[in-house]
Amino acid sequence: FALDGNNSNMGSGDIGIQWTNTTLVSVSLDFEGSKAICGAYVYGKSGVNKITATVTLSRKNSNGTYTTIKTWDNLYSDNHILIFDGAYYVSLGYTYRLTINATVYLNGIGETVSLYHEADT
Repeated sequence: FALDGNNSNMGSGDIGIQWTNTTLVSVSLDFEGSKAICGAYVYGKSGVNKITATVTLSRKNSNGTYTTIKTWDNLYSDNHILIFDGAYYVSLGYTYRLTINATVYLNGIGETVSLYHEADT
């Protein structure tokens, strides 16, 4: 998994936001033919001892809404780094969105961070 520069607290963007528990969040979505190569990375600050997350892959519909086609849930790290790598076969000719929703725990307090990245097949 390679960092793609999309660092944000919510949404998709290139500008990082100051967090209490989190240093970096990044999402990557690429395609090898109809195979979606999915990656996400959450890096907690010093002292973080748990990160939980859910990653979803969604297809954009013609009306602009999204349909979830794959969910990876119960992702867990018992340290300050969570790395997700996954793959899923998709239909060609659509735009897809990969989203990570994570909670980063420091001193028992959870901070929710979310990021997505969109790409076309």
